Amino acid sequence: MKVMPRKPPRPRAGGAFPPLSDQELVEFLRELTGTLPDDLAEQVHTALERGEDPGGVARVVRDELRSRGQIPS
Repeated sequence: MKVMPRKPPRPRAGGAFPPLSDQELVEFLRELTGTLPDDLAEQVHTALERGEDPGGVARVVRDELRSRGQIPS
């Protein structure tokens, strides 16, 4: 019985834009706080001051805005 070789994995595209470095993401989140609801802006500011992972902070912002219906899921 002849076995078919497996297909190589598909390349995973990062989307339309290249990923941001941690520093670029921190700058973006700081700029974004001006447009966020006050309570969420305070959480972002506090998390960034504590040195938390900017990717994790961005995911929290995304999830919170989705739960509030401010961005589509």
